[in-house]
Amino acid sequence: MRYEPAGRTSSVRPVVVACLGGITAFQVSLAAGAPFGALSYGGGYEGVLPTSLRVASGVAALVWGSAMVAVTTGRPGSARGQHALFTALTGIAGVGAMVNLASPSLPERLLWVPVTAALAVAAWHEARSLRPWLAGTPTRRRGDAAAQDGASDPHDPRDEDDDPDWYRTQPRMPARHASRESVSA
Repeated sequence: MRYEPAGRTSSVRPVVVACLGGITAFQVSLAAGAPFGALSYGGGYEGVLPTSLRVASGVAALVWGSAMVAVTTGRPGSARGQHALFTALTGIAGVGAMVNLASPSLPERLLWVPVTAALAVAAWHEARSLRPWLAGTPTRRRGDAAAQDGASDPHDPRDEDDDPDWYRTQPRMPARHASRESVSA
């Protein structure tokens, strides 16, 4: 089964893109010499960062910007690649939220804890929504392009619209435990 990111809508992907865009823009501005030292790197520098941290911000801007481009364009195009991307973003943003929470700079905590926490939660939600695609059995959700245009798979047992009683035709699962009556008999 082929994963088609264009045919799948997501309510949290714009949140991921917005958070990544904000982080990227902030890192670019730090690298360019903006006086936001109190909002970054533990608030240890008022005003413009030293050259070494400006270079680090430039590298960070490239990494965060690349992640934003990957999320926006749906690259990599496979479900496994997308799942890996969002899982990595979840971990990195989660660690970032904890590091920002431990920062001695109150302005940095107030700005970046909500942003990185929102990114972590949204990326986690997106990674979790890709799990059925990894198993080869995508679920239908409200808002999916296939559901909106009325297209359906006549062989899909999850398509409730075609046969509301499809579950009655499915084989029954064996009981996990024998009943007391059958054990004593």
